[in-house]
Amino acid sequence: MLRIILFIVLLLLIVKYFTKKEGMKPQDKKKKILICYYGGSFREGKSGSSTHSTESGYNNQYYATQSHIKLNKLFNEKGYEVNTLIHTYHSKYEDKLNKWYDPYDFIYKVINPRLASVKGRDNLISSTIKNIKNITPNDYDHILFIRIDLFLKPDFFKIVNVLTEKINFLAHNFYTGHCGFTDNKDPEVVDLILLVPKKYFYILDDKFKLNHNAWSYYKKTYKLTNDDMTFMSDLRFDSNSYLDYNPYYIISGRPENKKAHNTEKTNPNVYGQIGNKRGKDCQLYVKSEKGKDEYLQDPAAFYFNIHKDYYE
Repeated sequence: MLRIILFIVLLLLIVKYFTKKEGMKPQDKKKKILICYYGGSFREGKSGSSTHSTESGYNNQYYATQSHIKLNKLFNEKGYEVNTLIHTYHSKYEDKLNKWYDPYDFIYKVINPRLASVKGRDNLISSTIKNIKNITPNDYDHILFIRIDLFLKPDFFKIVNVLTEKINFLAHNFYTGHCGFTDNKDPEVVDLILLVPKKYFYILDDKFKLNHNAWSYYKKTYKLTNDDMTFMSDLRFDSNSYLDYNPYYIISGRPENKKAHNTEKTNPNVYGQIGNKRGKDCQLYVKSEKGKDEYLQDPAAFYFNIHKDYYE
């Protein structure tokens, strides 16, 4: 009997020891993502247009924002905490952004640059970087940049990878007039979406740029190599969804081109090796015999409504 009592006491002591030891372990820290939406909101019109705050522009931004909210929910479902940072122009509808994004932990910042078009976009990105520095960026595991007027299609959610340890551009840009490489023979990038892991947060400084030449620029400015960067997708397409179809997003204020103009895929084995002249360094672009391009009007509303169950 004594042996049984001693055995039970010993067993209880062992259980207590390991329970205490387990309790002393720090809890796993929840991973965090900062999503930065930048650029002109409530827009309509082709590239370079400054038209915004119209009824059509309102609808375009509403649907784009619903796709952004879906992205937040997706990350939450995967166990990530998400904060949202917004940089856009002043608009008569800007209070709607407060309302739409409010349940999703956003840090809201509106500026009103006098510069237009590309310079205005660059100004918004620069302001975004300044505000990232003010919110302790090292609290986050990844920072994701997305142009605010993009409607994200369902296929985008399949390729965004927050487990990556590389800088992720969405895709290698495609052009009909040249091969899609920089003067340094690096790939030109679709520059509307960028994912940066924590180990590369040091590039988010006063020299940071996000444009088609970013791959070459980051190599030169931050001493990166091709191994530090990659693409979410191997597909190639023009970043302007009015000029070329892609399966991942549309620029919500423009009609969408129904035609994919290219079957080429990016090939890391040729980075740094070929020039940029079609017919010499890459194949000639042959225009389709099917005639003129066709366009989908109000594409953001179209995609939202046919995938309504998905987004809601």
